[in-house]
Amino acid sequence: LFATGGGDGDGDPLRAPRESMAYDVVIVGGGPAGLASAIRLRQLSASRGVDLSVCVLEKGSEVGSHVLSGNVFDPKALEELLSHENDGEGIDWAEALGESQDSVATPVREDR
Repeated sequence: LFATGGGDGDGDPLRAPRESMAYDVVIVGGGPAGLASAIRLRQLSASRGVDLSVCVLEKGSEVGSHVLSGNVFDPKALEELLSHENDGEGIDWAEALGESQDSVATPVREDR
């Protein structure tokens, strides 16, 4: 069933050494709550001078890809959450999202 000679001696991949990484916080799901939690945890830890490692586990190819694809949402909450980044100037998260999603992220121009 299993090929031999995998480096661990017995050829069983279930007994092969595994990689691991340690995190202070692991958030399961890259949806709105998971993303907001991860961002806010990092903001709070940075404001207190604490180096907190936060990991977001997502089943999609990108964090938030399942939530934002084909979805229309009011960006007010993201703007409030991210407006304190980059020395008070905020970040253009909508532009960054558009670039990362190629043609998938299309801004709404008007409300009908």
